[in-house]
Amino acid sequence: MPLTTYGSGTYGSGTYGAVTFPGLGAAADPHRARVQLVLAWPTVTSATIRRIHEDGTVHPVRGADTVPVLSTTGVGWVGYDHEAPLDQTVTYQAASADTSDVLESPAVEVRSGGWMWLTDPTDPAVGGRYVVRDLRAPTTVARRGLLPILGSALPIAVTDVRLAGEASVVIRTAALDDIAPVRALVATGNVLLIRLPGTWGGDWWYASVGDVTEDRFVPIAQRPERRWQMPYTIVARPEGDSAGPVGATYADTTATYPTYADRTSGSATYADTTAGTP
Repeated sequence: MPLTTYGSGTYGSGTYGAVTFPGLGAAADPHRARVQLVLAWPTVTSATIRRIHEDGTVHPVRGADTVPVLSTTGVGWVGYDHEAPLDQTVTYQAASADTSDVLESPAVEVRSGGWMWLTDPTDPAVGGRYVVRDLRAPTTVARRGLLPILGSALPIAVTDVRLAGEASVVIRTAALDDIAPVRALVATGNVLLIRLPGTWGGDWWYASVGDVTEDRFVPIAQRPERRWQMPYTIVARPEGDSAGPVGATYADTTATYPTYADRTSGSATYADTTAGTP
């Protein structure tokens, strides 16, 4: 199939130039620390999308294990990756059981602006970017046993792979309105995602948070500032889909397309007019 050009324009918060058809588009949204993905692949009915990091490691995109391709003439699927590392170049690949072809996106980078992001990967609307007061480097925990042997000065060591690490982070909030969102973030006990700016090392890991301490920043009852101490253990990526993307809603599209006729007029498909919305 010869490559043709499918339109150009703005989808949600990410701006794309011409999207190669078939093709996989990717655009960073630094305001929500996410990447918007646009797939146009008319010869398949479903696809799987993966993220490739700078070091060559391949990671699943939550909610994109098997996505339906709903259009044979334009954009077939629009989604978001809320778990890409910050200040690092990544690309995305789409594969399908319907063909041996693989589509690859342009390189994209989510810029941190110097902020740490702490979010719930299964509910990306919970959490956000925070001021960090203290960040402790992880301690890798050994798993070993030393067996003293009679008649020998040297014990025998029985070892296993170390645990990924235990650390802690202290964040600060400045307003009363900031307190409830942080309490909601830790209340579920879900595994959280910590993403650090590239200038801090660019670490990116999933964390099981232990007992959280909420302190007043200054010992004055009327002051709204809070300091949150969160010890955590680095753990494996949690399973499960995302509760949905953050930001735009379907209702937002009615500002541009108030009627059904407006929505379909001049667009290749109905999906084209709703691209970028949940």
